[in-house]
Parts: sequence; structure tokens; C-alpha cells
Amino acid sequence: MEKEAINTVKTVFSETDQRNWAQVEAQMANTVWLDYASLSGQPGSTVRASDIIAGWKSVLPGFERTQHKLSNFEAKAIKDGYHLTFDGKAEHYLNGKVWTVLGNYKAEVNTAGYRPLLTQLVFNLQEQTGELSLAAQAMDNIKSKQKQEMETQLKAGTNKVNFPSEGENLVGNLYLPKNYRTGQQLPGVIVTGSWTTVKEQMAATYAQEVADLGYAALAFDFRYFGESGGTPRQWENPEAKILDIKNAMDFMAALSII
Repeated sequence: MEKEAINTVKTVFSETDQRNWAQVEAQMANTVWLDYASLSGQPGSTVRASDIIAGWKSVLPGFERTQHKLSNFEAKAIKDGYHLTFDGKAEHYLNGKVWTVLGNYKAEVNTAGYRPLLTQLVFNLQEQTGELSLAAQAMDNIKSKQKQEMETQLKAGTNKVNFPSEGENLVGNLYLPKNYRTGQQLPGVIVTGSWTTVKEQMAATYAQEVADLGYAALAFDFRYFGESGGTPRQWENPEAKILDIKNAMDFMAALSII
């Protein structure tokens, strides 16, 4: 099973380069210990596989292409699977420039089930070269594309929307008046419920009432709740929620219909 464990890790990276997100997620357990602190500054934590994919999708498709090169695999048998170490080189291409990230990884793959699943991925940064600003440019590309696609699809009634907040994906419902016409300018309002509710509860009731009065009303799930990302789940964090509201305001202000 050592070979299968190594191939599981290789598939995660090769399918990421191909943007085949379903295959990437299929190689992962439901939750994975993810630690990219040496690159991102965010401490490691247990993250849902779907949230990992959402995070990668918020950056990597903004590049013209990426290429991950893995080498020097070493495997050690542990309970229920293998502990792997290997070197990695990631090249990110955009506008004729390249950003290269070099480092080494530690990973764990559970092979006790019917198929191997990645349960841990830790990256230790060694060096970055080239155009370091490409990551920010890639994220801007993604945001611009998503905004354009989303705005062309807005319709009267309830619209599912996504926007970032401190590195996590937030999911909301944007309520528009029943007589809304494409491209119509509207005043915007953000509606939240009590701290421990999700967007379909109290916030939905009031957002619909406000939309009926001629407003664009946004109700959303805070980080760690509902459909939005972030771990641990159900974490009541007032400071994070204040930032989520501010980021929701930025999202609304950037919409051309507001």
C-alpha cells in the first residue's frame, strides 16, 4: 500500500494543476489537518476537504497555469497508513511571469479503508523566487471573473452568492425586489440575525421584507456557521463576525447594481 499512498498525494497535486477539483477532493478524507503556516502565516488546523478545495479554487484558477513537481518521497508505515515526506516545487504562471515556491512536505495517508485518503498535509517553505505579487494578481482575476459571472446571473428573488472574508469563503443569499430588472440600480442593505442563527432563519425573514420595499438585501452565514467556511464549526467569535460584516459591506459596495 506504500505505492498507493504516494500515488494519492501525487494525484492531489496533479489534479489540482488540471483544476479537476472533484478528483482532488476524492483523494482526501472528510477532514484534513492542513498546515501552510510557513507560507500563509495561518496556523494549522483541521479543515473540511470541501473548504480546502474552496480555498485553492479562490487562487489557483487565477493563474494561466500551475505546475507542481514532487520528488524524494520517503514513506514510513504508521497505524492505519503511511507517513510521507517529500520535496515540492510549485510554479505559477501569469502574464509572462512566474512565481516559484520551493519547500518540503509531510503528509499522512490512511490506507485502512477501501481506498487511500489523505488525512494530513504540512508544508515547510524553503524559498520563493520570481514575481511574488502574482498570487494577489491571481486572486484579483478570480474575483473579477466571479463578480462578472455573478452579476449577469442576478434575478428577481433570491440569489446565492459567495464572497471572501479573511481567507474563508462566505455564502449568502442576495434578495432582490420582485420587479427587479437586470442592471437596475438599487440601495443595498446587509441583514444579520442573532449571533447563533444561519441565514435561512431570522435574517431571511427580514431580508425578504426589506427587498419587498425596493432594496437589495444580503443575508449571509458568518464564518464557522451554515454553508460558510472556517473551523472549528459553530465557533461563536464576535470579532470574526464584525470583520465578516465589514467584508460583506465591501462585497455589496463593489456590485454594479448598488
